[in-house]
Amino acid sequence: MVPRWPRQSGRCPYFCRMTRELALEHLERYCDYQDRCHLEVHRKLVRMGIRGDDRDWIVGELLRSGHLNEERFARSLARGKFRINGWGRLRIAEALRIRKIGDYLCRKALEEIPEDEYEASARRLLESTLLALPPDMVNGEVRTRLRSRALARGFEPALLDRLVPEVMQAGDRQHGDK
Repeated sequence: MVPRWPRQSGRCPYFCRMTRELALEHLERYCDYQDRCHLEVHRKLVRMGIRGDDRDWIVGELLRSGHLNEERFARSLARGKFRINGWGRLRIAEALRIRKIGDYLCRKALEEIPEDEYEASARRLLESTLLALPPDMVNGEVRTRLRSRALARGFEPALLDRLVPEVMQAGDRQHGDK
């Protein structure tokens, strides 16, 4: 029979007996698996039961060895949330702020998104939303639904002010042809 450890602490005894060198190896693998921010690494260290000088030493070693790089994390998060989830700049910036990424790195990360791809993504979102709406809906309500959907995804109101009328006009032409 496999011995069970007490569940009161919520931690595995492996973490309880961990030296800072073992913790460093563990976190190197953790950071190599996918890019991590400082906040995620600090939370992992707290869960492992490592605090104080040991935590600072481990974070310093991860930074020196290149395993932990906040700029690389911010850029990859921005690219992934835009390309995979279809998020706009506002929502990506909020996700970075939640992870306590600074304004400078946030701006650098948002530069990863090409302007033409960004506008095309917003246009695709508006067009797919328009097609999902019932054809007998009033124009004012259509405009409101399109804007609210795109705003929820994090696209800027100024961009939507320009794109929503274009998409609605193109949608009227398509419905008129049928």
